[in-house]
Amino acid sequence: MSRGLYLALVSGQIEMFTGPKGHRIKEIVLYEIEPMRFGWNVAGAVFMILVLAGTAVAMLRWLARRDG
Repeated sequence: MSRGLYLALVSGQIEMFTGPKGHRIKEIVLYEIEPMRFGWNVAGAVFMILVLAGTAVAMLRWLARRDG
Protein backbone atom coordinates (compact mmCIF):
# COMPACT_ATOMS: atom_id res chain seq x y z
CA MET A 1 0.00 0.00 0.00
CA SER A 2 2.76 2.46 0.88
CA ARG A 3 4.65 1.66 -2.35
CA GLY A 4 1.51 2.42 -4.36
CA LEU A 5 1.10 5.70 -2.48
CA TYR A 6 4.72 6.65 -3.17
CA LEU A 7 4.36 5.85 -6.87
CA ALA A 8 1.13 7.85 -7.02
CA LEU A 9 2.75 10.93 -5.51
CA VAL A 10 5.84 10.69 -7.72
CA SER A 11 4.08 9.95 -11.02
CA GLY A 12 0.84 11.87 -10.52
CA GLN A 13 -1.38 8.88 -11.27
CA ILE A 14 -3.06 6.28 -9.09
CA GLU A 15 -4.61 2.95 -10.01
CA MET A 16 -7.98 2.14 -8.48
CA PHE A 17 -10.86 -0.26 -8.92
CA THR A 18 -14.30 1.21 -9.60
CA GLY A 19 -17.76 -0.16 -10.21
CA PRO A 20 -20.14 -2.49 -8.42
CA LYS A 21 -18.99 -5.84 -7.05
CA GLY A 22 -18.62 -8.33 -9.87
CA HIS A 23 -18.22 -5.64 -12.53
CA ARG A 24 -15.13 -3.88 -11.21
CA ILE A 25 -12.70 -2.32 -13.64
CA LYS A 26 -9.18 -1.05 -13.03
CA GLU A 27 -8.96 2.66 -13.69
CA ILE A 28 -5.99 5.02 -13.75
CA VAL A 29 -6.73 8.46 -12.30
CA LEU A 30 -4.38 11.24 -13.43
CA TYR A 31 -3.72 14.31 -11.31
CA GLU A 32 -3.73 16.63 -14.34
CA ILE A 33 -7.21 15.51 -15.45
CA GLU A 34 -8.99 14.88 -12.13
CA PRO A 35 -7.06 16.58 -9.30
CA MET A 36 -9.90 16.38 -6.75
CA ARG A 37 -10.54 12.67 -7.30
CA PHE A 38 -6.79 11.97 -7.22
CA GLY A 39 -6.47 13.89 -3.95
CA TRP A 40 -9.32 12.01 -2.28
CA ASN A 41 -7.85 8.66 -3.30
CA VAL A 42 -4.42 9.61 -1.96
CA ALA A 43 -6.02 10.88 1.26
CA GLY A 44 -7.88 7.58 1.63
CA ALA A 45 -4.65 5.62 1.22
CA VAL A 46 -2.88 7.78 3.81
CA PHE A 47 -5.81 7.34 6.21
CA MET A 48 -5.72 3.55 5.85
CA ILE A 49 -1.96 3.47 6.49
CA LEU A 50 -2.43 5.56 9.65
CA VAL A 51 -5.30 3.36 10.88
CA LEU A 52 -3.33 0.15 10.31
CA ALA A 53 -0.19 1.57 11.95
CA GLY A 54 -2.22 2.82 14.93
CA THR A 55 -3.88 -0.56 15.32
CA ALA A 56 -0.51 -2.33 15.22
CA VAL A 57 0.94 0.01 17.88
CA ALA A 58 -2.13 -0.45 20.09
CA MET A 59 -1.87 -4.24 19.82
CA LEU A 60 1.84 -4.17 20.67
CA ARG A 61 1.22 -1.93 23.69
CA TRP A 62 -1.56 -4.23 24.86
CA LEU A 63 0.70 -7.29 24.52
CA ALA A 64 3.57 -5.55 26.35
CA ARG A 65 1.28 -4.52 29.21
CA ARG A 66 -0.23 -8.00 29.48
CA ASP A 67 3.16 -9.77 29.59
CA GLY A 68 4.78 -7.30 32.00
